[in-house]
Amino acid sequence: MPRTRSFDRDDALEAALGLFWAKGYEATSLADLTRAMGLSKSSLYDTFGDKHALFLAAFDRYAATRMRPALGLLKDDGRPARIRLEAFLRRFITLKVRDGDRRGCMIGNTAVELAPHDETAAARVRGALAHIEEALFTLLAEARDTGEIDPGKDPRALARFLTAMVQGLRVLSKADADARALDDVVRQALSVLDV
Repeated sequence: MPRTRSFDRDDALEAALGLFWAKGYEATSLADLTRAMGLSKSSLYDTFGDKHALFLAAFDRYAATRMRPALGLLKDDGRPARIRLEAFLRRFITLKVRDGDRRGCMIGNTAVELAPHDETAAARVRGALAHIEEALFTLLAEARDTGEIDPGKDPRALARFLTAMVQGLRVLSKADADARALDDVVRQALSVLDV
């Protein structure tokens, strides 16, 4: 007769995400994970597979619970596109101020630590970045069509630039940049939209 799980999978995965996000993949031990998740090794393996599979599940949780809601700020809600973009970018300054652990961005952290030698992790990073770029492109194409940005500007190129800029903003926040410095970055990024 199979045993019933006596833990909440989402809570356990959230604990794993917190560790991987703060410490990185290599520096997070199995002992760290079992302690934080409140699981035995066998429960961890039975539920999530090995450490790598758990990391990928944690990355997916980050995308679903952190990245997608942030991208929701870009969706058409009746406000001008530039206002929505500014709210999206300034959110990262707010996160930096709240993030005493200086975790930065799980996507950027994974890109640096794992993507060069782990194709599965690299594919997750590419997918997340493509999702960000696409959300920005949709917003910028709308802004071009409504005359908020110069019709000669390429929304795809701008979306790629802003995707890279957001990752840079998160790296700066991980290095503990001053919020005023991050504000300067946001203001300069928004200036590329000026007509």
